[in-house]
Amino acid sequence: MRSGYKTKAAAYVFVFLCIAASFSQVVFEGLSTRRDVEVDVTDDKRMSVHDGYWLQRTRTSKKPVTRQGSGIIMFGYGSDRKVALHFSRMAVEAARTFKKASPGVRMAIVSNLNRSDFDEQHVFDIYIQVREDHEFRGSNYQGRSDKLSRQWLTRLLYLSATPFELTIAYDANVCACDDVLPAIEKLQDSSFDFAVASAGGQGENIFQPHNFALAFRWNELVSRFLDEWFMEQLSTGVALDDQHTLRKAATQFVAREPSFRFRVLNPSLAAAFVSTDPKNGFYPRETRVIRGLSYAIHETPTKANATCEYFNSRSTARQIVHDGKGMSTVHSAFECTAKLVKLNTTCKYAELWNAAEDHVVP
Repeated sequence: MRSGYKTKAAAYVFVFLCIAASFSQVVFEGLSTRRDVEVDVTDDKRMSVHDGYWLQRTRTSKKPVTRQGSGIIMFGYGSDRKVALHFSRMAVEAARTFKKASPGVRMAIVSNLNRSDFDEQHVFDIYIQVREDHEFRGSNYQGRSDKLSRQWLTRLLYLSATPFELTIAYDANVCACDDVLPAIEKLQDSSFDFAVASAGGQGENIFQPHNFALAFRWNELVSRFLDEWFMEQLSTGVALDDQHTLRKAATQFVAREPSFRFRVLNPSLAAAFVSTDPKNGFYPRETRVIRGLSYAIHETPTKANATCEYFNSRSTARQIVHDGKGMSTVHSAFECTAKLVKLNTTCKYAELWNAAEDHVVP
């Protein structure tokens, strides 16, 4: 009897493995190619760096991508039409602020909606449609008040579809305050491969990603890094936050590839409020030290005028502190600490005032 059971068990295991293998192939095909084209599997010969396989490569289509110049890419998608409309329309409003400040800046939008649903006036120069099999289901596991379901895996996947050689990727809830083209030119001349806005201070791991703003130049290392970040996100959870997976993927990738230049994006291109002490509540919040103009701010586009006017009322080194009722500007670590002590906390970024932030670009 025991040997009979073993024979049946072995047969069941064999059948299960065959089914699992078939399922894995279906999942891979779903992530890698349209339903109406063959699987885009790259053999070892094509994967050779000498063949420049990465130059026109994207994870989103079998068709090659032609990348030119620099530009900004934004995202407006969602498995639920309400979510997709919300972020697509917000992205259009954000793009209007960039086009107003920088008429010559090139902008692309990634969306699973028809362009006529949200961008009839073609505010964006380039429209990239999300394939149906890339409309992954989101969630509101963070318990946000807007109750919208989010997932960042689609965004991560479509970073590889960028039409630009140098890309800045912004979330939809950003606004431009001044002409970003001079800053983009400086970024082109900077020594970096991939940069991200940071919520980290000088005394902690400086790469504490704040993924509302990313910048990267397309090259072989970045192509490989995006692959690894995608797989890290996929194994962690489709609808889970992508900032933790970026930090983990970057830490591992830099350890293996010391030539990969992973940097912090200058707050002038990525100003944002961060909770001083999240354990004690959402407020007070503060920015990193901003030196010079604020070109782009992590803020709802409809609030662009008032926010930009306040942030750029002075161009000297400064932090902006928000106590939940209004904003205040501080011009030193001492002023920041004095302000936040009154709010029963400390200045998160006090150490940045006297630090040489060589890791910041541009």
